[in-house]
Amino acid sequence: NSSFETGNAGWVAEGTQSQSGLESGEGFNSANSFHLRAVARGDDEVNRIRTLISSPLAAGSTAIIRAKARWLRGHPELLLRLRGNYLEAIGRMALPRNLGTPGARNSRAATNTGPAIFDVIHAPVLPKANQPVVVTARVEDPDGLSRLTLNYRLDPDASFNTLAMLDDGTGGDVIPQEGIYSAAIPGQTNNTLIACYIQAIDGFSPPAMTRFPGDAPARELLIRFGETTPSGSLGTYRFWMTQATFSTWRNRHKLNNTPFDVTFVYNDQRVIYNTGALYAGSPYISPGYNTPNGNLCGYTGAYPQDDRFLGTTDLVLDWPGRDNTAIEEQLSYWIADQIGLPNNYRRFIHLHVNGVTEATRGSIYEDVQQPGSEIVKEWVPDDPDGELFKIERWFEFSDTGGLIADPQPRLQLYTTTGGAKKLARYRWNWLPRAVKNSANDYTNLFALVDAANAPGPEPYTSQMEALADIDEMMGIFAVEHIVNNFDSWGHEIGKNMYAYKPEHGKWLTFMFDIDWVMLASSAHNGYSPASPLFTPTDDPTVTRMYNHPPFRRAYFRAVKRAVDGPLIAANINPLMDAKYNALVANGVTRSAGQTLAAPSAVKTWISQRRDYLVQQLAAVTVNFSVTSNGGADFSVNTNSVTLTGTASIEVTTLRVNGAEYPVTWTSVTNWAVQIALGGGTNHFNIEAFDYNGNLVNGGSAAINVAFNGTSDLPQNHVVINEIMYHPAVPNASFLELFNASTTTTFDLSNWRLDGSDFSFPPGTLIAPGGFVVVAQDRAVFAATYGSSIPLAGEFNGQLKNSGETLRLVEPGATPAEDQLIDEVNYSAAPPWPTAADGTGPSLQLIDPAQDNSRVANWAANAVNLGTNSSAQWQYLTVTGTATSSRLYIYMDSPGDVYLDDLKLVAGGTPEVGANYVNSGDFESAFPGPWTVSANLIGSTASNAARHSGNYSLHVVSTAGGTTQGSSIWQDMGPLVTNATYTLSYWYLPSTNGNILTIRISGSGVRSDQNIQPLQNNTSSLYTPGAPNSVRTNFPPFPPLWINEIEPDNITGITDNFAERDPWMEIYNSGTNTVSLNGWYLTDNYTNLTRWAFPANAMISPGQFLLVWLDGQPQQTTVDALHTSFGISPDTGSLALVFPLNSQPTVLDNVNYSAIPADRSYGLFPDAQPGRREVFYFSTPGGTNNDSAPPLPLFINEWMA
Repeated sequence: NSSFETGNAGWVAEGTQSQSGLESGEGFNSANSFHLRAVARGDDEVNRIRTLISSPLAAGSTAIIRAKARWLRGHPELLLRLRGNYLEAIGRMALPRNLGTPGARNSRAATNTGPAIFDVIHAPVLPKANQPVVVTARVEDPDGLSRLTLNYRLDPDASFNTLAMLDDGTGGDVIPQEGIYSAAIPGQTNNTLIACYIQAIDGFSPPAMTRFPGDAPARELLIRFGETTPSGSLGTYRFWMTQATFSTWRNRHKLNNTPFDVTFVYNDQRVIYNTGALYAGSPYISPGYNTPNGNLCGYTGAYPQDDRFLGTTDLVLDWPGRDNTAIEEQLSYWIADQIGLPNNYRRFIHLHVNGVTEATRGSIYEDVQQPGSEIVKEWVPDDPDGELFKIERWFEFSDTGGLIADPQPRLQLYTTTGGAKKLARYRWNWLPRAVKNSANDYTNLFALVDAANAPGPEPYTSQMEALADIDEMMGIFAVEHIVNNFDSWGHEIGKNMYAYKPEHGKWLTFMFDIDWVMLASSAHNGYSPASPLFTPTDDPTVTRMYNHPPFRRAYFRAVKRAVDGPLIAANINPLMDAKYNALVANGVTRSAGQTLAAPSAVKTWISQRRDYLVQQLAAVTVNFSVTSNGGADFSVNTNSVTLTGTASIEVTTLRVNGAEYPVTWTSVTNWAVQIALGGGTNHFNIEAFDYNGNLVNGGSAAINVAFNGTSDLPQNHVVINEIMYHPAVPNASFLELFNASTTTTFDLSNWRLDGSDFSFPPGTLIAPGGFVVVAQDRAVFAATYGSSIPLAGEFNGQLKNSGETLRLVEPGATPAEDQLIDEVNYSAAPPWPTAADGTGPSLQLIDPAQDNSRVANWAANAVNLGTNSSAQWQYLTVTGTATSSRLYIYMDSPGDVYLDDLKLVAGGTPEVGANYVNSGDFESAFPGPWTVSANLIGSTASNAARHSGNYSLHVVSTAGGTTQGSSIWQDMGPLVTNATYTLSYWYLPSTNGNILTIRISGSGVRSDQNIQPLQNNTSSLYTPGAPNSVRTNFPPFPPLWINEIEPDNITGITDNFAERDPWMEIYNSGTNTVSLNGWYLTDNYTNLTRWAFPANAMISPGQFLLVWLDGQPQQTTVDALHTSFGISPDTGSLALVFPLNSQPTVLDNVNYSAIPADRSYGLFPDAQPGRREVFYFSTPGGTNNDSAPPLPLFINEWMA
């Protein structure tokens, strides 16, 4: 029944959507439609509109969900979904563009509206039996009042009594004519509930009427007689509701989120009418609820926006779960607070619901803070407008409202067609709770998913640390485990957590509903004070975090702060005593359906838990040390070294010679730092600092490392290699450096990329043949180009779409001593590739061995070649335990693939430590230490493709392999059996073959990788962190430059015909004569061969060659060249064109505009690439002069 033309049979509207129904008389090209009306958001539980599809869908089949919808009011997004499946359709309805009425009468304007009624209150707030109650209100209308009444009834009687409300000092009114109107309701017997509303009619003709509440009698003001008042200092909260509300609340589904109208009363001082209230509780606990004042139950809701309670609109009330001491959850939050982590308040209260007290129901209650906008403002006050998600189990319900599925939340990769994230798979585990523009925008969460699933240790570590506050997140996980709250994400059951992404900051997590703690946890799976700190979790990405050394260290740091602070008996026991004594003093005798117990058992539990945690910390306590070469000085034959050592978990920072360096934690207590070496002896002083910035005790060590080789100069090898200045995806800009050296690692610490506003962090290295990438936005970069590409950081600037100069600068002791390493002056205008200007491709350097200031050395791959595009090297790593010292390489079928940089190191971190693979870089003669079986005899070291160095292994297989006799193999080591080792390598995807296997005999360490390239990849358009898709070799560019041009020569030099014409100058900065045969000049980038140099033309070393740009080629002589075109004196272009691979190619070009007459425009110093400048002094045929003109200054007036 999808058209509704015969009614709405088969459609069931439930919960918050229950007011929806058939709309007769309007449809999409039809008579009927279904009118959706929602009082609050829908969900995956019982707040929904459901219908059966006409026939089942087979698994794996294709289906389309669609509907026609028109927005009326409220949130403009609609969700259609299949229950329990990952198929959904989301739609954002078009909003009318003419909702406003600028310059015209407002669309909501009315000739007359009724009186304004406000400041309504009754007194006394808690009337005793037979005590009259005075209801007062302020009422105003510019036309005066013709009638004002208080209409009241004795619930559940539906008939109303009417009282005039007066402002004349009678009928309960205190002060006449002050604008406050009053009416007195006669006193009633105990437990009587009065329901009332105010109605006002103005004096206009025709009159207008208003009511308070505005929709009365659907909502009313409630007053209850004979309420008891507990003694003591705890606040008393009261809910009053009508019998009709009570009955509906009792009978409807417990998870229906439609709020009920209740009156809220605080002590005997404050009344808040028309508070919204409903049950709070998960599908596990809510079935135990029976009535709103029967069995213990949780409550949620909202106070009116204009009548907040204690400054909030949030209403959340709960009882202390399963805790007969009532204090365990509060203690858990206090522990978090004491170690600086976000936490929520819980305040003890008395709760009376229609006169039924909490003591009658069996437990003290608490006013609970739940993560929302107020928690965010409290803990992130400078960045409160981000995105908040509730982390929850995905609850699916049957048609009858029963729970049928509850998968747990995971940060794993779930993708659909084209590799896009499957939003439907995340939606119900990651529930948006702070929607700004769209409830379907999961961009930031998906960036976190990418980071959580990135290859490790890099870029996994850096991406996670860039996106998430690891110390905070691991600290929250640690607290949940300290108190054994298994009912939380990161523990056994994934729920009861919130995640917040600030607009400008990192992801944070907030705890909530942590009632399965301490003593209560023993009721589930035998949790005890000795329960492990790292329990199994359903989310593999969290398990990965727990096992990742730097994150595990952060976890242990939180444990240590707890052990050294709040868990000490002298700190926590007095708090327990104070809470217990306060409860007793306030007459509290029951908690969680049990007799209130003193906290002695909790004290014992915490003491035992602390003892256990101290033992766990002892296992990760070490002294700070340098372990490289046993801590003794040593020498190496390469210019980079990895220093290793040990450090306690308190250490967060290592400084090398005073500079903070990036650290690789290979285990919880072992560190590694990679450092570039200078020639001779390098002295390193290494210091360890804790999370407070203090040098740890014994946290200093020194070592000398000698490098006796020679290093290349960076300005000869480090180049700006790729520029994504105007990406198709907003904020996806990036810059890439490449190290063309095959032997030298360069230290980029504190180097600048001027033009992008970026300085490289200390310890940033670029390896031989390696790449370093910086991005505008890390999250957008990962979402656009993949999460496997390491980043050196985010630049603060904005790459100009029109073009600009980028400079790589090594800073000197003073700015004057800065060393320019590389410079590129890119442009979006021809002859630069225009495809890079917003259509998708990047600017890619073609030959890094040649001058990258030349436009001819840059290209934009304007066509997405899909699977036919140039394949990019891929990195693989796997960790396992040694089962042998023999290593195998083979394919599962005939095929071929290139393999490079094969390494096996001890420990869990790839490439850190000695490489046990002999000749794994394949730079020496092959096979060398390798033995090649017959089916792989065609394999060889090849320079046709390589990841680094000069060679890779070209694996050529004629038949599938399985073991030693059908593999390329070698004996390594020997390795230590059952010890941990990590294998890593690079391979070039190939369409010829399927699975490449690299494994240790026994498969303790094994990689089986499908070598097929990804379908529909866009790697030809951009290649961050990999060889450029346009890469090829060029011959050296001739060292010729357009050195100077004068477009408007009025009083300057004359040509060989005594004419003052435009001219240009070519300068040869090289040491050899260059023939200009086959060269051209042009003023049109679409016609590069406009004017050819004479066949015998040449330019000598150091020569400044003058060419007249006058359109008079007939004036050409051997010593005076005249072009066939004349240039504009105002705006124009000029290009010097040379033959590159027999094709006319722009070698140098000038785009000029508004050059003053008799001024020239050129390079300074001569042949120095970069932005040109205007010269006051023209120097045709000579060295350029950037001197300023003389400024004649005179004393023009003087007064003695």
